[in-house]
Amino acid sequence: MRPLEVLDTFPAFERYWRAVRSEPVNVQIDRWEHEYMAAWPELLAKLQQNYSEDGVDWKRIARTRIFPHLPERLTQMRLLHRNLLKDLPDSWFRTQRTLKLDFPVRFVTYIGIRVGAGWATRYDGQPACLFGLENAAEITSSKNGGTPGAVSHEVAHLAHDEWRRRDGLRGIEEPGGPYWQLYEEGFATECERRIEDTRSFRLRTGRADWLSWCASH
Repeated sequence: MRPLEVLDTFPAFERYWRAVRSEPVNVQIDRWEHEYMAAWPELLAKLQQNYSEDGVDWKRIARTRIFPHLPERLTQMRLLHRNLLKDLPDSWFRTQRTLKLDFPVRFVTYIGIRVGAGWATRYDGQPACLFGLENAAEITSSKNGGTPGAVSHEVAHLAHDEWRRRDGLRGIEEPGGPYWQLYEEGFATECERRIEDTRSFRLRTGRADWLSWCASH
């Protein structure tokens, strides 16, 4: 089994936030970019690139949709962070055992600009799961802060990508269109179901009528 590798930037965010919480939003954004995120330039570049590729100004999104809501979501972010670190060792062990993984994965926690609550990608030259706690807090209303399948789901994406790479096929960062995305998400969801040992699929919207909902959409 591979050891658990975690890059936890949340303590640095807490220090940054204590210094800027009374500042205007524009100052908070500037210091988020040049102080908090400056320690992880590759992570910052990935977040910014996600918007620039779509022709969107990330600072406008940060100014209108993210930073004004950080104070009200801070408690939830702390809960999500605590639960994630608590659940990671067991989830990583079960995921490795079920999928028979033989490659390392780095887990990264951060407060970002609404790119993704869970993001399977590559970071620092290796497969990585990035967890945007600000995005997770926005979409998670549960008081227990938990979406226990999220870790196994994102690692399943990495396994899918790694196995395809070894066969000389498409990598995880290349776009594949809506049909590819449907297959890719279905693959990860089935892996997640097996890892979590459940008979039902977990729908991220929480709908019980997920099958009819999917058909109608």
